[in-house]
Amino acid sequence: MFDYSEMKKILSNNEQNDLSHRTCPIASSIQGKHRVAIRSQHRIILVLKELECAGMNIFEALKSHFDDHYVSILNNIHKIWTIYSNLTSENIPIVLIHGFDIGIGLWSLNLDQLCSSRPVYVIDLLGLARSSRPIFSLDPIEAEKQFIDMLEE
Repeated sequence: MFDYSEMKKILSNNEQNDLSHRTCPIASSIQGKHRVAIRSQHRIILVLKELECAGMNIFEALKSHFDDHYVSILNNIHKIWTIYSNLTSENIPIVLIHGFDIGIGLWSLNLDQLCSSRPVYVIDLLGLARSSRPIFSLDPIEAEKQFIDMLEE
């Protein structure tokens, strides 16, 4: 069985150890496919932690103050990672949505200027970066509907 206490200790100490290269402490009777699944789970946890650290570094370099939190959507089943700034402005807000395989850091060089006169919301799409990872339909029309529902909510 995987030792969660070791993982918690590593994450809380903010160590840069990559557990994906270690052997998983599981019984030898478990098939190899389970080991792959457990390594994948380790890697997801580490990647999310790395994304969090990278995001903090990006936003610490900005002059403007940004807040961040998860927005629950689709009956609280999924969460969208969102950052925002200048919500007191009465101007029309700017909503930034990244493309596939890119995160909110895409706009890091532009965020100070963008939020100088308007509210700015930057979201990570479902399935990417720090947002929830739902299983999308393989049917393109249904997958498109899932994305639209997510954005409209």
